Amino acid sequence: MDQKAQGSGSAAADVPAIFDTGSAVGRRRYFTVQASHTSALSEQQATVDSLLDEWKSTQERVEQEAQVVDAEVAKNDRTGWYNRTGWPSHLANRNRRYLAAAIRLPEKNETKLQRAARAVERAVEQGVRGLSTLARETRRWLRSAKREEVDQRPLARLQNIESQQRYTGYLVMFVCYTLRIIQNEEEREQQQQNDSDREHSEEESESDEMSDDESGSGSDVSLTRAGSRREDERPDHFQDAREMFPWQGAQKELVTSLWQRLDEANEQEHISSLFAVLQSFILTTTGDNPFTSGLIHFLAVLGIDREMDRLRTAKSYSYMLTSVVYCVRVVAVEILLPSSEREWQGDEQRAYFLNERKQYLVDGSYSPMSEMLSLLAYGKAIGLNTGNAGQTQWSQDGKQFYIHGRPVVIQRFQ
Repeated sequence: MDQKAQGSGSAAADVPAIFDTGSAVGRRRYFTVQASHTSALSEQQATVDSLLDEWKSTQERVEQEAQVVDAEVAKNDRTGWYNRTGWPSHLANRNRRYLAAAIRLPEKNETKLQRAARAVERAVEQGVRGLSTLARETRRWLRSAKREEVDQRPLARLQNIESQQRYTGYLVMFVCYTLRIIQNEEEREQQQQNDSDREHSEEESESDEMSDDESGSGSDVSLTRAGSRREDERPDHFQDAREMFPWQGAQKELVTSLWQRLDEANEQEHISSLFAVLQSFILTTTGDNPFTSGLIHFLAVLGIDREMDRLRTAKSYSYMLTSVVYCVRVVAVEILLPSSEREWQGDEQRAYFLNERKQYLVDGSYSPMSEMLSLLAYGKAIGLNTGNAGQTQWSQDGKQFYIHGRPVVIQRFQ
């Protein structure tokens, strides 16, 4: 066997010569089999499949354990908080870590969500500034949770800008949640189209290559398909969010319109579109099931403590709900009585506001605000009756200490 033949045989599969040509030059012909290469591919794919199966099993076990823990907490909850919120049943068999991640504040690389966040901040500030030009009686009605009884104090600007920014942050999280769902649906549609085009191209390529070199193309096709399977088996972080979010009426179309407008840096259009989105979620009814509201569903996701991987207690959640209630009131009055039209507003506009308030912004109105007010009152009652027990806790890894759900830097006490 000459050196060239030995090189060919060893590189492919180390297969010896099988016959002589019988010619004068005495050339020999060889054939090579891709058996060893195909075997290696199969072993690699088997390893990948095994790792994926192991990951899925571990993920399911962790989620089941978390559900069991929550079930035990709810069972032993003497305050009735988890039974009142309905979170354990609403979030059952869902990946709470993925849901909690979906409502996070926008990151630096999320340009469009950053623009949305600025629009929310400006919209809230616009509503807060408008409070100063509203009649005192109007602001008393706005603050009241009761249908027929005015509050003693009028709704006003918070004492400092930091508090307003913190309050506004929760409304930013809600808007980003809806936009991320729309973004994910668009990306999935584009990915499905790309996969369809790729599969069609692969089928044509496979047919052409198999006719020329059946053994060689088979290895490449198997690699491509193995990669496609691995991509298909990646965890879908937004599956639960897509399936659970309850779009009503024109809400999805309005959020989609806002998402498209965020491509351009026109803040006034962003704010205008944002007010339309928020109006569709605030000035609406829920019927007998509060979770038919996207805003109430978001509040359930907000009840997930991502760091502790557990549901929040009444005390660690009530201040969040207070923030959302304040922002909703401010945005609602700006929608119903725009501050830019204050000088033209009279008895007719005031009557319109009071009627809309009774229908959507008070307790007992079968609306998202009604559910929030009821839940807030329940949480505050628990806080008054249970004292400070259970408000200090460690994270699962024992590295972080929490008071009222907020992290404390231990190094400061050393």
